[in-house]
Amino acid sequence: EWKYGKCLLERKDPVLKVFLEQERQKYRKVLDRLDNARDENDSGSLGRQARKKEVEDEIALIERAFLWMR
Repeated sequence: EWKYGKCLLERKDPVLKVFLEQERQKYRKVLDRLDNARDENDSGSLGRQARKKEVEDEIALIERAFLWMR
């Protein structure tokens, strides 16, 4: 919640809502690309898994911010 600003979240700032929606869409696209990425020898698998976890964590943080703003 602090990442996006406690005051903005408490005020349910409409600009923040738009920003969070854009970020969520961006990270979902990245997640889709990571899910669809296939290396011939799968040598990037560990890196891809780590990045996927980071993206999933970011989406979860955005979802929590939306819940905070309800």
